[in-house]
Amino acid sequence: MTLPEMVFGETDLVILNKDLDVAFAFKAYDALAACSRAADIKVSMSEKWMEKAGADIPEAQEFDWTYSTKYRGTTRTLSTDAAIEPSETEEKIDFDSLKPKAGESIVWSSDIILFEDELHDHGTCKLSVRVRATQTYFYVLQRVWVRVDHVVFRLRETRLHHRFGSSHALRQYTEREDNYDTIVKSCNAKQIREGILDEPDQLAARMPVVYDVTEKFDFANATPANSADPAKTSVATGGPEAPKDSAPPPPTAFPKPMPPASGDSTPTQAEIDAKNKLAEAEFKKKFGNLKPNAKAMLHRERKHETRYFDSGDAFS
Repeated sequence: MTLPEMVFGETDLVILNKDLDVAFAFKAYDALAACSRAADIKVSMSEKWMEKAGADIPEAQEFDWTYSTKYRGTTRTLSTDAAIEPSETEEKIDFDSLKPKAGESIVWSSDIILFEDELHDHGTCKLSVRVRATQTYFYVLQRVWVRVDHVVFRLRETRLHHRFGSSHALRQYTEREDNYDTIVKSCNAKQIREGILDEPDQLAARMPVVYDVTEKFDFANATPANSADPAKTSVATGGPEAPKDSAPPPPTAFPKPMPPASGDSTPTQAEIDAKNKLAEAEFKKKFGNLKPNAKAMLHRERKHETRYFDSGDAFS
C-alpha cells in the first residue's frame, strides 16, 4: 500500500483517564491500517484509458487509493493495553447538551490533521480530528473527507463523547456518500468559486446518510472516583508514545485561559482584525469585488491562530 502524500505520523490525539482505566487515541497509521485492500473507485477517465491501452495496460496494485478508512479510533485499557470493544446501543449523543451554557466555556480545544492526499490530482482526501473539553465533558470529531472529481463525494465521521463523572462513553459513526455531479448541481457558481467543494462543514447536510451506528463503551467495572474532575482526564496531541510496559504518565489538568503576558508577541484580536481589514482592502484594490476563496481565508485564520469551533453546531 502506498502512503498518502502527507502523513503526520508523529501527530495524534490521546485521551487518558486513569480512574476508568481507558485510553482513547486517534492515530494516522492505525487509520491507514484500517483502509481496504481493494479499490472500489476508479477515476473518471479510467474507462477511456483502458479502451485506448487495450491488453497492454498492466494490472494495478489493489488497495484503496482514496484512503477512505473506516477507522473509528483506538481504545485500550491503561493497565493491560488490551483493546476495548464497544457494544451497539440505542442511546444517542445529546447534541443539545453540547451547546454553550451559562457559566461553562471551552477550556481546551485543538484541530489536527493526520494525513492528506490529492489523489494524483483527481481530488482530495483528508483525515482530521477536532477535540474540545469543558469542565463537564470532552467531545471528539474525527472526519474522513474524500472527493474524487467527477465520481463521488464521501464523508465518514466518528464522534466520541464522554461526560465526566459517568462510567460510559458514546461513539457515533456515520457514513455519507453521494454522486459528484449531484453535489455540484446543488451548489451555485459563487459557492463553487469560493471553494465549497472542499468544505465538508457546508456539504455534509447535502449528502445522504448511507450508514449510521452508535456504540457504547461501558466502564461500569472501573471505579470512576473523582472522575468528575477534568483534571483526572489527560488530553494530549502529538509526541512519542511511552513504552507499553511503563506506567502511564500522570494526568495533566486542563489549562485555564491566561491573559497575555506583558511583552507577549502574540497578536491581539484587534491587531488581527486590523491586518485582515488591510489585507481585504488590498485584495479589493487588486481584484475588485471578487471574494477571497475559502482556502485563502482558512490559511489566513491559521496564520494568525484565530481558529475557533462552532460549539453551537457541535461540529455536526
